[in-house]
Amino acid sequence: MNKLILIFSILFFFVSTSFCQKRGITINAGIGFSKPDLRYAFLEKKYGPNAINNAKINAYFADFDYFLNVSKNIRLFKRISLDMGLGYSFLKSKPRLPVSNGFFEVEQYIFITSRIYHNHNLQIPIGLQYSFIDKERLKLGIFINNLVNISMLKQINKSSNNLSITDNLKKREFEPHSIETFSGLFAETKRIRFSLDYRFFNGKFKDDAIANNGLPFDKYNPLKFRFGIGYKF
Repeated sequence: MNKLILIFSILFFFVSTSFCQKRGITINAGIGFSKPDLRYAFLEKKYGPNAINNAKINAYFADFDYFLNVSKNIRLFKRISLDMGLGYSFLKSKPRLPVSNGFFEVEQYIFITSRIYHNHNLQIPIGLQYSFIDKERLKLGIFINNLVNISMLKQINKSSNNLSITDNLKKREFEPHSIETFSGLFAETKRIRFSLDYRFFNGKFKDDAIANNGLPFDKYNPLKFRFGIGYKF
């Protein structure tokens, strides 16, 4: 864990120092849609078959990812450039999974399942792009983008049979969340940038807030697409 924190700190330093000049700065915002993780077999051993049936209630609700970042484009060659940035992402999912009482410091005898799960992340995007068309008023091309997501706040809108418990759960925890790699297409006018990307790699660190399969780094990759729009300075 200390090595991961060191790596994230180094990435944060290099991204921060890349914003010394305003030229090439873009403010980006967008939304992502992903298929939820439907692997529930691990629940039966610890929680019984009813936990699997409960988890399947929201099985067909997509997970949402809202993001906002500031990026800097650095030209490396005539048609190839480097993108680095800093941003924030808000992940919203609806897994009906048992909640870790110990993580949220809740009394152990109360059984709680999540209804809506919010994860607030610091996001560090680093990628390369290649322009097929590279003109002053129009750019078209492809890109590959790596996202390092660091969890800052976890919130759970819970459902419980105990009606005396009405408050939602939340905890601030600075820890690695996931590493994602996307490829996609982009189009740029003089000021506006559009992008559409597909995730082809996803590595998620174990989340102790909810029931999980115990893998320290899970490479399962449900289908995910993102759409973004940016304003260039």
